[in-house]
Amino acid sequence: MNVVTCGLDAGETEWTEDFIRGYYNALKPEHKVNMFNFSFALIHLRKKNYDTAMEFVSKVISDDLSYKHQLKSFYLKIYFELGEVQAFYSHIDSYRHFVKNDKLISPESRGYITNYITLSKKLFDMKNSPEKNKFEIQNMKKEITSHKSLINKLWLLKKVNEF
Repeated sequence: MNVVTCGLDAGETEWTEDFIRGYYNALKPEHKVNMFNFSFALIHLRKKNYDTAMEFVSKVISDDLSYKHQLKSFYLKIYFELGEVQAFYSHIDSYRHFVKNDKLISPESRGYITNYITLSKKLFDMKNSPEKNKFEIQNMKKEITSHKSLINKLWLLKKVNEF
């Protein structure tokens, strides 16, 4: 999963697809299908093929904490991209409760995820605001950049740079 994420962050979508297909059989049988589907969901999210991304992610079934978090993060991103206001805010609320109530999440990780949720909501609010001023955008860039305890920083920066 780390290689897939790094490949996509580096903009190497085609290489990442080849990597997934090339190493599929090297995965443990119990992880193959979920890893394949989640990886291709991420690829299609990156390509802005949102319907296809949703088809792949809907096939991921796991009780693993890491997958649960990654799925929550994935849905946050897709609702953000689609501008689905009700779905986004409902999901943000659900994600916050998940993070708050799951005893398996370490306090440190809880902080990282909570910061990500909070900044994602601020960005979504900005995205849907009829007036965006340069001062707000610059402040948001500084806030994201200066955060030490934050996941998905590259994605957040990419979103704020789209304003």
